[in-house]
Amino acid sequence: SPYYAGLVARAYRMAIDDWYKDPENWSAEEYMKELATIPNRGYTLAFHDGRLTNYAHGYDSNTNVSDWEYAGQIVEVEDDAFVMSVKNRMLPGDVIEIVPPRSRQTIFIRMYEFIDAKTGKVGEAVHANTQPFIRLPFSLFEQEDPEFLKREVLPMTIVRKEKALSEDEWQRLKLDQEGHKIEMGNGNEERYDAKRDALQTALDDRQKERSFRTPRVGTKGCCGRGCNGCLIFWHDESYAKAREILAKRKQGEMLEKDGKTIAAE
Repeated sequence: SPYYAGLVARAYRMAIDDWYKDPENWSAEEYMKELATIPNRGYTLAFHDGRLTNYAHGYDSNTNVSDWEYAGQIVEVEDDAFVMSVKNRMLPGDVIEIVPPRSRQTIFIRMYEFIDAKTGKVGEAVHANTQPFIRLPFSLFEQEDPEFLKREVLPMTIVRKEKALSEDEWQRLKLDQEGHKIEMGNGNEERYDAKRDALQTALDDRQKERSFRTPRVGTKGCCGRGCNGCLIFWHDESYAKAREILAKRKQGEMLEKDGKTIAAE
């Protein structure tokens, strides 16, 4: 995605430039913080130092997680405003961060309303499924130098925003960070074990909250439309009338009504 490509290229550009300036004091940590804003499954040394360690892969959760997400791109720079294409829903109070490709200085702004770039209409939310464009007047950036904005914020500049996470996702981030610290020689195994337990507890709690729309077993679990392999429909007496009707249909044609409704008619 443009979000991934833009932020990774920027981080690598900074890392390479800094190494050439001062290779003796170079550290990767600054750039790792930048890469952490991209959804990931945890950064590790992998095979860099030989065999994988138990910190190199998370077996409890393997989804991509970050507390930042793609907000959009600057598509045009006007005399007094940016025009931004929105890629994820934005709500009042959202903090967005404009990430200039050449500058280390990023620009934060908390949004309370959104100006439609085409109509000028002001709204309280932006929904990405409409592929909207919003206008960000320079007057919103009262702490910034307008000349800096025009010089460094170019078309295709990435904009990111804070992302709400579930409890298990927050615990995953903490576990990934501790695992990375251990690989770099700065972590603590006891803290890692405690954070892994906290993640597992959060995952268990989340699983308890999930349920299917219908039960998987028992007569309540049958949709009553004659699905292939449904033992309930094809053998339970309550669906006898539905089976008779279905037998008169063309091959592969299912019932419009469920068998329970037919039985009640």
